[in-house]
Amino acid sequence: MIGIGLEITWLTAVLLVPLIVLSEDRFTSFTSLPKVTLLRSLASLLVFLLSARVALFLFIENGYSSSGWSPRKVYRNPGTSLIAAVVVVLFVTSVSTVFSISPLASLWGKDPSGDGSGLYASAAFFSFFIVIALFVREKPQVERLWAVISITGLIGGLIGIAQHFGLSPLDISGTNGLRVTGTSGNPIFFGSLLVVTGPIGAAYLLHRLRSGADSRLVYALAATGGFTLALALLATLSRGPWLGAGVSLVVFLALGWKQLREPSDIRMAVSFAAGVVIAVVVFFAPLAGDSFPTIVDSSDEVSTVAPSSAAELASDRIFNSSTTSTRLSAWRTSLDLLAERPDVPGAPSVPGIFRHLLGYGPDTFRYAYALRADGFILQRRTNAAHNDIFNRFVEQGLFGAIAWIALWGVAAWAVFKLVFSRAFRSSRYRLLGIGIASALAGRFSEQLTGIPQSGDSIVFWVLLGLLAAVLLRRVEETEPSVQLDKRSDTGMSRLVRAPLFGVCVAVGLIAIFIAWDRNVDYARADIAAAKVANGHASGPSEAIELTAKAVALAPDVPEYRHIQSTVYQGQVAGSDDANRSVQLLQAAYEAELVALERYPFDREMYFRTAAVTWELGKLGVPGKAQETLRLYEELSLLVPNHELVAPRLEALRQQVEVQ
Repeated sequence: MIGIGLEITWLTAVLLVPLIVLSEDRFTSFTSLPKVTLLRSLASLLVFLLSARVALFLFIENGYSSSGWSPRKVYRNPGTSLIAAVVVVLFVTSVSTVFSISPLASLWGKDPSGDGSGLYASAAFFSFFIVIALFVREKPQVERLWAVISITGLIGGLIGIAQHFGLSPLDISGTNGLRVTGTSGNPIFFGSLLVVTGPIGAAYLLHRLRSGADSRLVYALAATGGFTLALALLATLSRGPWLGAGVSLVVFLALGWKQLREPSDIRMAVSFAAGVVIAVVVFFAPLAGDSFPTIVDSSDEVSTVAPSSAAELASDRIFNSSTTSTRLSAWRTSLDLLAERPDVPGAPSVPGIFRHLLGYGPDTFRYAYALRADGFILQRRTNAAHNDIFNRFVEQGLFGAIAWIALWGVAAWAVFKLVFSRAFRSSRYRLLGIGIASALAGRFSEQLTGIPQSGDSIVFWVLLGLLAAVLLRRVEETEPSVQLDKRSDTGMSRLVRAPLFGVCVAVGLIAIFIAWDRNVDYARADIAAAKVANGHASGPSEAIELTAKAVALAPDVPEYRHIQSTVYQGQVAGSDDANRSVQLLQAAYEAELVALERYPFDREMYFRTAAVTWELGKLGVPGKAQETLRLYEELSLLVPNHELVAPRLEALRQQVEVQ
């Protein structure tokens, strides 16, 4: 029963995490928070079920025997090497967190209720990887997981196409003007999802065709899949996913060139290509009397006027997009950080070599980046390098980057063994290997300019786990598995089993506690905060009550404290009582100050706190003008090139001198 529960959990994650989008009125982040909450809750459930399974084994079984089992074959298996590489990545992430400039942000993420690259997020993905690698053991399990990944990509693509034509299926609207965002809330993230699921779907259809499925149905699905994938990708107008899709296609054709020469394979390829051609025609051919409206495209927080046709729009995205200079600036700044490793003012003091080897800490890129970025870029919320390897170098140093690159190298070797090894004679696994290889190649390519998010990352880590599981199956097929023996003389003694049983129980309980405390409570907090932020509170009293609830449930989410602060500040405007105004502003100031103390390197926290502090000074509260000046002096050290800081700092100095 526990094994069934594990499989239901990972299948649910692969299907729902990429696709779930909840009401915009219910959450402050209606795409990110539902995905992250579901992902981490399911990860906790996986850990709980795994702990229960191990605990039951320790309680019921008296030991084990290992006759006929060859450790050497296990150690030399590429699946074992892949597991070891992932463990090393998680270990380096953990060590980097310990020496982080902001351990709290590195542990739970810069936004604890949203997407991030903190240790907690990494551990959640690792739990899916390791459970799938160890517990996918039967062909039907492989088939089900393979099919669900394919279905996820198809549903996501269909939703994107509907958005392209102005529809909102399941009340999921686009959020980026002419560029479809699918279920990801961002066209780049949506394209990333399509890149990792598309090749898996194509390989699955080839497998079904060779397994005796109705060929006409498979050809129809191939044409539908080609059309859906191509049109949805084109409609994202995202160059990174386009690059990833191109690389993925090249790898798929290169690996399958000698293996996919059956007439049925060729007919399916023609069907898929026909779907792609139709998608291109539909996207670029103007409809009768219609044209793309001229709107403001606010993608990446840069406003540009969109062209009036699909061809002009695509050309503008490729050659004239302002995000090109943004990424180039981010890469140059990342290289400066790697070479110089400047100290972050106020950060814990560690030997300089630690920053080179372990970086600034997971999910701290935006803090380190501000030390060297130019003034224009600093006015945007740049949270990552838009290059996965650069990001690892900055956040986790040389060790983190080497571990990550090594993981990709081991994954490439593992895929090569799966596709070309004589041990895998079944076309099922060769086709799966081609699909995984193409998906991973596309993922690596598009992440050279992208940012990983929960919806696409869960598919990536599940694919790695599936790859390891299939490779490890060869050990079980060629050598007898470890045999459990209830009355074995070589069994573990009670002195060993008892503490291990206690550890399993403790781990399971901790997993459930974290699932509730860091996920369920955070969702409840966001619902309360969203009601205020969206103007649905019945009045000031309810707004104060709701924000207090949000802060109590999620005390380390700074955005909720800012919403609480804005509620207090809003009441000041309608108050004629000077003392009451001071009390309200003092409450607003305390809310912003707590957020700043929790995240002392975040420039937004400084700007918000300084603004309220200055208002208190204007009402005559002693020392607040000087405190505002101090805040801007500290901010000038954290963001020395910010265009707003220097003139405001100079004006503040003059004001304080006058006073």
